[in-house]
Amino acid sequence: MHWEGQGSSSGPASPGDVVGWIEIPRIGLSAPVVEMANVDDRENLNKGPAHLMGTAYPGEEGNCVIAGHRTTYSRPFFRLDELSEGDAVVLTGRGGSKHTYLVRWKRIVDPDEVWVMEKTGGVVLTMIACHPLFSARKRLVVRAEAVKGTDAVE
Repeated sequence: MHWEGQGSSSGPASPGDVVGWIEIPRIGLSAPVVEMANVDDRENLNKGPAHLMGTAYPGEEGNCVIAGHRTTYSRPFFRLDELSEGDAVVLTGRGGSKHTYLVRWKRIVDPDEVWVMEKTGGVVLTMIACHPLFSARKRLVVRAEAVKGTDAVE
């Protein structure tokens, strides 16, 4: 099953479309996710958590990449650094399909370390934000893996 933003009855997702919802109970995040054309699409990234077009959608094999600001605009990923291994992230598509992921690791990388956005084996989620707070010097990356048995994940 595809995340409903990709090819639902309302048509394919375009940059700026709300394509789902992200919930991270540990840090109190519950927010819509918009489609982002590419890593330079600041207009849509500034709206809140943004799914990187061309990456996997929740429940699909591969790497679902979602970026968000930590200190500007709605600062959805302000507390992303507080996540620990085993914390849950729930993504819901427009059609209501829910996919639960569990955090596996977090790292600080340089902005040019784009390997974190590359296609992966398995059903994974990669969340990215600038680091440290009030700086774009590095990137905070949190990787999570889908829990089998949640909707399309088998």
